Amino acid sequence: MSITHPHAGFRPRADVAVPVRFVVGSARGTPLRVVFRPARPEELVDVHRISDPQAVAPSAVEPSAVGRIPVRRGPGDVADTAEFHVLTVDDVVVATVGLRPLTPEAAEAAGTAKLHDLWVARDWRRRGFGRLLLACALTRAAAAGFDQVVLLPRAAAGWFHRHGFTPVGLDALPADRRAFADESHSPGLLGRGSEPGHPVDLLSRLSDLRVTFTRSVREMRWDPAEDTILLLADSAGVQLDSMCWSGVCGTCRSTLVSGTVHYLLEPTCDLAEGEILPCVTAPVTDIVLDA
Repeated sequence: MSITHPHAGFRPRADVAVPVRFVVGSARGTPLRVVFRPARPEELVDVHRISDPQAVAPSAVEPSAVGRIPVRRGPGDVADTAEFHVLTVDDVVVATVGLRPLTPEAAEAAGTAKLHDLWVARDWRRRGFGRLLLACALTRAAAAGFDQVVLLPRAAAGWFHRHGFTPVGLDALPADRRAFADESHSPGLLGRGSEPGHPVDLLSRLSDLRVTFTRSVREMRWDPAEDTILLLADSAGVQLDSMCWSGVCGTCRSTLVSGTVHYLLEPTCDLAEGEILPCVTAPVTDIVLDA
């Protein structure tokens, strides 16, 4: 589904707006089917609920601004639904992010996109969904023709630093935004390059992840060249039973003590709560495995 921005905003091409699908496993349950896609107009209430307190109530928008949500980027500033993308689990919105051109000129040519209102619903935090959402936003920006992404963090500047954002001079902002940034955002403007490709590939490069095997008393840095957790274990001499290496037989099933993984191939065997298949998974966060 493609949503067209009614102003000089984010205009995703048809191929850019194709949903991106994931299967995510965590220590809290069985694998979840997660989708990243453009927000639908009727999901405005979810966007507001999740991005609170950065957003103000939709009822504060004048009646003529149907499908728009005020966000505190500046006095009277608003964003409309077309700027937002969401992560859903079973079609329930669990996280949102806004993406728009930094200037009107950037809407027509390669330039800089502004990322805003990256939020995960309270009940879905600490599962790696923020990191997954960021990877999706950076790759979506690249697919839409933007070579840079900037943001003005009100909080969590350290989190963005850990994921590759560095300080950017405020002169990159339009003149009418600079005073607002000086007054409201003590960390200042942060930026990084967008990332072409698939979000799953970017996840491995966003931060320095650790994989811990408790019974083997081994902690290792995740190496994306190993492809899967089972290959990492095999290279390090950690013994895990395995047969098919393709998510079918379930021989390598292991209990995930903490953390979140994504499945390169969707498992076809039944898994108990908290179990994963190392043969077809890679980490989204630091993980601890009972192995």
